[in-house]
Amino acid sequence: PVVGSIVLCVAAAADAQQSTSGAAVVPLVPIAAARVDGDGDGVPDRLGDTLRIRGRVTYGPYPARGGSETRMVLQDAGGGLRLLEGADARLPLAPEGAEVEALGVLTQYNGQTQLLVNDARVSGGRVPVAPLEVDLPDVLARAEAFEGRLLRLSGRLAFVDGDATLSAGEAAEGGLRVYFRESVFDPDAVARWLADSRHVEVTGILEQFDTRPPFDGGYRLTPRGPADVRVLPTLSDRLAPFAALLALLVVSGLLVAYGRAQRRRAARLARLVEEVRESRAALEREMAERAQAEERRRSAEAALAHAQRLETVGALAGGVAHDFNNLLTVILGNAELILADRDLPAASAERLHELTDAGLRARDLVSHLLAFSRRDDQPEEIGAVDQLFADARRLLRRLVEETVDFTIDCRTDALVPLGSRSFTQIVVNLVVNARDAMPDGGSLRIVAFEQSAGVDSACNPPPGHWSDPARPAGRVVVIEVHDTGRGMDENTRRRATEPFFTTKGPAHGTGMGLATVHGLVQRAGGHLEIESAPGEGTVVRLCLPAVEVSTAGDGDPGSAETDAGGLTLRMRTILLAEDQTLVRSVTAKMLASFADEVLEARDGAEALRLWREHRDRIDVVVSDVLMPRATGVDLGRGIRETGSRVPLIFMSGYGHDRAPQLRGLGGFVEILTKPASLETLRDALERAMASRASTQAD
Repeated sequence: PVVGSIVLCVAAAADAQQSTSGAAVVPLVPIAAARVDGDGDGVPDRLGDTLRIRGRVTYGPYPARGGSETRMVLQDAGGGLRLLEGADARLPLAPEGAEVEALGVLTQYNGQTQLLVNDARVSGGRVPVAPLEVDLPDVLARAEAFEGRLLRLSGRLAFVDGDATLSAGEAAEGGLRVYFRESVFDPDAVARWLADSRHVEVTGILEQFDTRPPFDGGYRLTPRGPADVRVLPTLSDRLAPFAALLALLVVSGLLVAYGRAQRRRAARLARLVEEVRESRAALEREMAERAQAEERRRSAEAALAHAQRLETVGALAGGVAHDFNNLLTVILGNAELILADRDLPAASAERLHELTDAGLRARDLVSHLLAFSRRDDQPEEIGAVDQLFADARRLLRRLVEETVDFTIDCRTDALVPLGSRSFTQIVVNLVVNARDAMPDGGSLRIVAFEQSAGVDSACNPPPGHWSDPARPAGRVVVIEVHDTGRGMDENTRRRATEPFFTTKGPAHGTGMGLATVHGLVQRAGGHLEIESAPGEGTVVRLCLPAVEVSTAGDGDPGSAETDAGGLTLRMRTILLAEDQTLVRSVTAKMLASFADEVLEARDGAEALRLWREHRDRIDVVVSDVLMPRATGVDLGRGIRETGSRVPLIFMSGYGHDRAPQLRGLGGFVEILTKPASLETLRDALERAMASRASTQAD
């Protein structure tokens, strides 16, 4: 009976298809009119007819002889009708709730009316396939949740217990059965998939099949056709194209290898020859660079050694100058004290005047030595050009040999922002350079004059130089140094002011002369120019701004002396601190000319003790700067810590290298250079007393 029914259904479907193709329109009937429930005894006349029905899709178990199956059912208000696929049709696999219109042949099987579908549409269009991609283990764990759904699963396909099974791992047990309908799938293709245990991706409906005894039933995945099964490529499948390409490349390489062998050997030989040539050239360059580096290193070491020697000489010169100044203090001080005796014979006075003049010249030489050795760090003040040249003339004359015609033509007494130290350093460097450029003699002429800073000026500074707000405008002092030496080419002239650049030998120069001059001139707000040519001599031109000084300024030293002119210079007590016995003795005698009492201390510590004991009657403190146990700076700080503003006068033979510390003590502070004359001491004491009187008045 089952076989007969199947044959009947197939025949009816064939007849329905033929009638459908010949009919223009298939009527739409309600599901209730097409469904007959029962055991099959009362089959209506519509069985075998081609019908068109419409309803909403639902899935679920459908009774089938003691068991159940999962089928697609169309439902309307009159009930539901199960759908089966026809011979050449596919069920739409629409989602639940979708409205589907189906065309097929009405049949009956096992007492159930069903429609053998030839075509189906959803909402007027072909049903879209939208499978749900899930993991196979999740489906196996919750099969009832995915029943009737279109799923896409992947796994290994194998033949287990007579059924095709899709498993997630290497083991085939515990997988999901896959139902390949023979009417759709090629049995040979399925057999190959199963034999090779291929990894596949299967799209199909998860349905429940026979649960009738003795069948165990269960769930299975039913693909719609070959398009729903995709064999996933294995590693060997992926590598196959690359292996073929590799084989092709190997064969191609073998074919061209012999032809290229000779060319490669020739190219290798050519490269080897070129590498040898480049290596030789690189080695030669490296040797040359090393030689140059070694030469630079030796030059740098020589320059450093020379600079260190100069520094040592400078330090030694400063020490000698200090001791020499102390000796001059004793000599000149005693000479002045003797000359103050009115009963001194005229002949003795004349000799003492000669002795004093010699001492003063020695003092000037020591002052230049301190300036030249850079130990005199007294803040720069303005200086008159004529006086600066007068002070430096004797030193410059000693630097020039007798074969050189040396003249100084100073035509101005204008003030410039240069002190004696900086000016001496500038002119000494320029004169030494000019002398060295004339080893066989020549002419050296220094000219100084004043003119307006304008277009017609002898100076040609960079644009805007004189208009800089930091530089005074108006008059300019020009100092020119002319020599008839060898001269310089253009490259040497451009680099002349670079530090450490020199054309002299290692034993004659460090390359810092013109660099130092350039720095000092720039610091003074001036400008330096060099004119030279080989064989035509050199002209170094300094352009310095002229300084205007107001006679009514608050800082004019003469104002303090004028204010003190009405004072009687006689003080009660002067505290003197000096570590050199002879210097202390003569200085005390000189100070005794201006005070009733002079308290003498051998160092700063003793002077501080005397200050604490007699501070109420001490008018002025006169102290050396460098002393054992406590320096002049320590003494000044100790006095200021007591709250006293007593005037402090310091005397030093080293130059004013501690001037910033001393002036930082506050109050009246004056610094004198040893040896100091009676007149110098008197002027300093007058200014100190005037300052003390002003402080007391306030």
